[in-house]
Amino acid sequence: MDTAVPGGNRLYSIGYVYLGPELGPRSKDPAHYDERKQVQFDRLMQADLFKSGISRLNDGMSKGYTIALSCAEKDPAICHRSLLVGWSLKHQYGIELQHILHDGQVETQTCLEHRLMETTETYPDMLMDESEAIRAAYTKQCLACAYRIPD
Repeated sequence: MDTAVPGGNRLYSIGYVYLGPELGPRSKDPAHYDERKQVQFDRLMQADLFKSGISRLNDGMSKGYTIALSCAEKDPAICHRSLLVGWSLKHQYGIELQHILHDGQVETQTCLEHRLMETTETYPDMLMDESEAIRAAYTKQCLACAYRIPD
C-alpha cells in the first residue's frame, strides 16, 4: 500500500507482513507449554517456526527495510514483543529493539530489562551477576504475563 505523508510530497511504500504464527505468544505445539498450560518462551524460541520468523526480520533488515512490530499491549514489559521477540533478538542475535511507549517515549530493550529487574525486585548481588539477574527478572515476568491455555 502506498501512503502519502502529510505535509510532504514524497510517497512511501508501507508493507504489512503478518507473522503471528511465527512470532506470536501462543503455540499450537503442546511441547511449548508447561504442566500449568502456560507457554514457555524459552521453548518457543527453539522452535523452527519462531526461528523462521526471526530470520524473516533479519532478512528484511539486511535489505534496508525499517521494521516495526506491533501488538495490542500498552506496556512492553507485559508484552511478548519484549519478553519473547525482544529477548531473542538481543540475546541471541545482538539486535536491540526500541519500544515506543504509550506516551511516545522510546525505551530500549536494555532499559526495559533494568525496569523488569526493578518491577520484579530482582537485582544483582554477590551470588548473581547482572546478566543472571536480568534472566531471572525475565523468568518472573514471563510467569506473570505469558499466555495460558484457558481451562
